[in-house]
Amino acid sequence: MKFRLPMDVTKVIEIIESSLVENGLSSYVKVSVATPVMSIDIKKMGTSKLSFKYEEDKGSTTFNLFDEDLAMLHKPYRGKILEVISSAVTRFGGDILES
Repeated sequence: MKFRLPMDVTKVIEIIESSLVENGLSSYVKVSVATPVMSIDIKKMGTSKLSFKYEEDKGSTTFNLFDEDLAMLHKPYRGKILEVISSAVTRFGGDILES
């Protein structure tokens, strides 16, 4: 998955975290940042991670999913999390560049 939003990384993280809360995922899905990587960690009967590299350029931030470390029980959550991100991106004026 690759997406771009017309805002800085801090605002994008706020939007993603808010969307996880709205969709009931925030109790076991957390977002963290260690420049230039945003990680989405799943902690529920095991631990998994989706890692996105990001680049900020002229008021926009582009994220590219580059690594997935998924526990067997978390594979169904992957689709739901990416769906939540996709919905938030389009709702806030961003673009999905690759599914």
